[in-house]
Amino acid sequence: MDTESAPTRPPIKEPHFGPRVSITGIIIAILWVITFNSHPPQEGSVFTNGTVVDQEIASKGICSPIAELIVDGVAYRTRPGLGAEPCAHEIGDPIEVAYHPDDISGTLQIPYDDKATRQVIVISLPGWILLLASAVSLVNNIRYRRRMRSAPA
Repeated sequence: MDTESAPTRPPIKEPHFGPRVSITGIIIAILWVITFNSHPPQEGSVFTNGTVVDQEIASKGICSPIAELIVDGVAYRTRPGLGAEPCAHEIGDPIEVAYHPDDISGTLQIPYDDKATRQVIVISLPGWILLLASAVSLVNNIRYRRRMRSAPA
């Protein structure tokens, strides 16, 4: 006797991580990427030379230059630039800075060179990987829960 049987569904595998872990991973990854992502100067920025006026020295001897630029008689300071060991710039050295003319104090920065941009990309890479893995895990959790609800008891 030949009987037709209904197609069987493969067993439902439980995800490796729960949804809370996935959401926590997404949050951590977003914070990581925001913290270690490169922010190039905005379009329309002016590039000119400023003067190194200070060095921020980290506990491991890495020093980051702080530049000053005088525009229309007003002095503006940058946040610390990308650090190096030993110090790449001495106080008083000229250094390239960028700013947008509409908001000098809010946009003044020491732009990254090509090597520094690559370093920032490498530093932000684990955050992007964690973001992707957490998002995939969350999708798998959602799919698992939907299948469990629709599965016959």
